[in-house]
Amino acid sequence: MVRKKKYKPNTRTELPSKGFVKAFREKALVAARKYLRIHGLDPSFIDTLSKKQQDYMTRFLVDVPRFRVEKGYRVPRPLLNFASSELHHFLRKNYYKDPDIGLTYLELMVYGISFTLLIFNWAEGDPSFRFTPEQEERLRVINECLNQPSVMDDFMSMDTFLQQIMVMISKMNFRIYGFNWEFPGEFQNGMLHPTIYLNSEEAVPVRVSFRNKERPAFRVRAGSTNSAREREAQMPACFLDRDIPDADSIDFDNIPMLDIYIQSHALQRIKERMDIFSAPMRNFYTMNVFLYQPIPIRDVNGSFMFICLWPGGGANVVFGYFPFVVEGTKVIVRTFIPPTFAETLDGQYLYKTLGLQKEDIKYLGMDKLSFFATVDFNEIPILKHALENTTLCNLINYFDRYKDDYPIDPKKTAMAKQFFEKKAAFDSEQNIR
Repeated sequence: MVRKKKYKPNTRTELPSKGFVKAFREKALVAARKYLRIHGLDPSFIDTLSKKQQDYMTRFLVDVPRFRVEKGYRVPRPLLNFASSELHHFLRKNYYKDPDIGLTYLELMVYGISFTLLIFNWAEGDPSFRFTPEQEERLRVINECLNQPSVMDDFMSMDTFLQQIMVMISKMNFRIYGFNWEFPGEFQNGMLHPTIYLNSEEAVPVRVSFRNKERPAFRVRAGSTNSAREREAQMPACFLDRDIPDADSIDFDNIPMLDIYIQSHALQRIKERMDIFSAPMRNFYTMNVFLYQPIPIRDVNGSFMFICLWPGGGANVVFGYFPFVVEGTKVIVRTFIPPTFAETLDGQYLYKTLGLQKEDIKYLGMDKLSFFATVDFNEIPILKHALENTTLCNLINYFDRYKDDYPIDPKKTAMAKQFFEKKAAFDSEQNIR
């Protein structure tokens, strides 16, 4: 019998090579110059430093932020990889403040932090290196600038993006994810390793009654972070009044708040009808409504519903609506309906102008967003003209900007064209009779 050797973990510490340290310090100096320019400071200060002083100002080697699962919590590996990929894409592709200067968030969070930490160390009286009186005066000005609240708030952009990632990977009827930053004060293998620890909390259903039948519903909430506790979606009770007061005039600390819950049926309808988007984007658009835009409107029958808008601002791009009922102090979101259903103003217009019934809408696939992304409306003039008189034209224009991602579907276009041609011929024949 062959005896297997016992596994022994590698405990050797490998320090960064001299070539890596040299390249890191050169990039850190470039980032420091950009950082000073962005805040209106003279970047020539870097050139007044000697080689040893420059090495001192960039001696903290900082690694790219990494993701880990906090002990005692459950986070699937694919979600951990997705969060890491999304964050690194954000760091590489987005610029800090002025894009013309070209300081990416990756340069800021890796190389810029090295320079910033040494400034803070100097201000706290670090005696390990000395500067001339003129250099110390310029360091004092830089330190005062970097300690302003507005500058420190700029670092929250990445924190806000991480919150969005947590919303994207969370499932309201399964598990909610949050995170905690940790910036270690000790070196590991010669580097500082910022770490983002993900945590999770299981969704707990409550029983709600609707039409004399009990159904499960789930609290709409976002996970906890370093900068915020777990955030629960709420709506001021006064929003149910006919005349919604201006948000600036509402004392949110002293008015009744209604907790927002969502049924599993609504989540299933979101999946079916927002079919053009990935699951993370569906989660993001949905949670954006309940956390940031919980303002109700009334449908054509007078019932309440939330409107699901594209959060990018500008054009009024409507993805759909969330009908809800109020039960005590709970807002129960029942389902998700597309903007083409008869309960909406646009749907009413299509029903009256084109004579479309609910069965027609479902047959054509007009109850799904993919219809507006992949159909060539130039081939169907009667439908195009009708849509131009509704806010659905904004939805079409939105998808037109991303035609590379949503190419035209010839089969779906041909089917819709044939349907409207036959319907027009049938209506003409009925009119003759």
